[in-house]
Amino acid sequence: MKKEKISKYCYSESVIDIYKLIQKYQRNVVVKSQLWPAHNHLSQSIAMTNSAPQFRIGNGYDIHRLVPSRHLIIGGVKLDHPDSLGLDGHSDADVLVHAVMDAMLGALSLGDIGKYFPPENPKWKGSDSLVLLESITNLIKEKGWEVINIDSVIVAERPKLKPHIDLMRGNIAQRVGIGIDNVAVKATTNELLGPEGREEGISSHAVVLLGKP
Repeated sequence: MKKEKISKYCYSESVIDIYKLIQKYQRNVVVKSQLWPAHNHLSQSIAMTNSAPQFRIGNGYDIHRLVPSRHLIIGGVKLDHPDSLGLDGHSDADVLVHAVMDAMLGALSLGDIGKYFPPENPKWKGSDSLVLLESITNLIKEKGWEVINIDSVIVAERPKLKPHIDLMRGNIAQRVGIGIDNVAVKATTNELLGPEGREEGISSHAVVLLGKP
């Protein structure tokens, strides 16, 4: 193939076609210098793609029954239920923190918190979930990832959670090692529907974004 035809072809096709054409004929054809800027641009784009930060998203969910004779702890904050109810569980049953931990683990396909803190192990009985969160955070960091932000919601009819939201955010942010502005905690009722609406339990959903520099 003559150089003139290559030049004409290159100006009429995409950068990717130019790159393929150069690869195909590089041993047999002398390419004019005017073709190389396109080739270099493509190479730089590929390099930028390969070196770009990586991101993973995880989703977490947890629910615990409301029972008598238990503390009600959510987001590391001890709350007072109007009927003196608390959440049942092997640890402190912090439904919000459990959802956050599951989201962190799910982002890296590492299972769920039951894998690391099995309820049948007496070692974890009555554990502070914020301490467990710190442990999961260290695991994430060992894998080369870091938490970028957390978004979560608590579903409960009672008690009123709004006055305690910022304290919950601060507790989670401190243990994860990120700014409080990167932790969102929202609260809503279930409009008297389902187990949350009947006050049989309290649930929480969380989404976590992880980044790898």
